[in-house]
Amino acid sequence: MAAPRPTIVRRARTLIEEGLRHARVLALTGARQVGKTTLAREVCRAHRGTLLSLDDHGVLEAVLRDPHRVVEAKSPVVIDEFQLGGDRLLRAIKSRVDEDRRPGQFLLTGSTRFLTVPTLSETLAGRVQLLDLWPLAQVEIRGRRSNFVDRLFGEPHALLGLKPERRTRHETFELVCAGGFPEARTAPPRARRRWFESYVQTVTQRDAAEVARIQQIGQLPRILELLGARTAQEIKAAEVARDAGLPRTTLTAYLTLLETLHQWFRLPA
Repeated sequence: MAAPRPTIVRRARTLIEEGLRHARVLALTGARQVGKTTLAREVCRAHRGTLLSLDDHGVLEAVLRDPHRVVEAKSPVVIDEFQLGGDRLLRAIKSRVDEDRRPGQFLLTGSTRFLTVPTLSETLAGRVQLLDLWPLAQVEIRGRRSNFVDRLFGEPHALLGLKPERRTRHETFELVCAGGFPEARTAPPRARRRWFESYVQTVTQRDAAEVARIQQIGQLPRILELLGARTAQEIKAAEVARDAGLPRTTLTAYLTLLETLHQWFRLPA
């Protein structure tokens, strides 16, 4: 019998609790398998709310059939993969929170960026607070508390006294390869490779098709590979389009789609 996995405290939990105290709707989005559902379940249990997973076909059918009845459940109503419910669900949520302006009524989780899904016309503007969840950070994996980013922007002079951790090149390489996806991180290298291969296949063939109609869906894994090879570099669309064998206009549309699915992000200068 396998030993239970240690509980990892996500730093986003604090942000979620703050959001539920101030916003009527909180949307937690991020790539598949980063831990959104696990985190949402923890929050739902702590607040004794209602959990609805739209990945469950029966639940999805009930939501599509009568979204207004569903949103009247005991709050907070946690709706996992909310984008599958479409505009009817979001309009029902909008109607509910316009009638009752109490904060903390809905926690929505989704694998696509809320404001960029072309199939959703309702944005819940002025009613929703947006929060992205990324794969596990090293401080979360190692169970440490760190305010490095806050100090970086708030009191950068304090960083002068920090001492770098001693880590070999091999240890650093192992950390990079393990990544931050909870399930893949603890798998042996061979199983981890298969996990990522299946992950890319699911995202590019299922999730991408749900968000947009694209003709050359088989090109998406190649584009992800090209983007991965350019991590921490300036992205030159013409260069990536050439290597992918695609027109630049087509590539630009695919880059936007992959960004919507949280498969890459642009880091501002």
